[in-house]
Amino acid sequence: MVKETVVSTVVLLLAITGCSEKTNPKIDSEIDADIKKMATQLPLQVSEVMSITGMERDGKKVIYTYSFIKPDIKPGKFDTKLALEAGKAQLCKAKQTMDMMNEGYVFVYRYKYMTGDVETVSFSKGEC
Repeated sequence: MVKETVVSTVVLLLAITGCSEKTNPKIDSEIDADIKKMATQLPLQVSEVMSITGMERDGKKVIYTYSFIKPDIKPGKFDTKLALEAGKAQLCKAKQTMDMMNEGYVFVYRYKYMTGDVETVSFSKGEC
């Protein structure tokens, strides 16, 4: 009885907050195809200090992993607020990514430092 009550409460909370992880199969297949295509190009150097080293999908999360390739870039030296603004400018203007975010998908940018530290910036419809 307690287990059923807990499960019912969690389902109700997910329904109220709109946090359903039900994905859109069409969008999933587009994302998965992009990930498969990009995998052959990784790592891909995007600046003199970082490379894209990974891309994956976890339910409605599309996760990009960027790795710093210079040891002098340490946590606190990289401005995640600027990364958030740059991500907004890119993601919020593109129809394809806006369509995904309107369906509840979230874009997660994970920044890995050579020290092993990781910082994360997330983008959802609310950021646009």
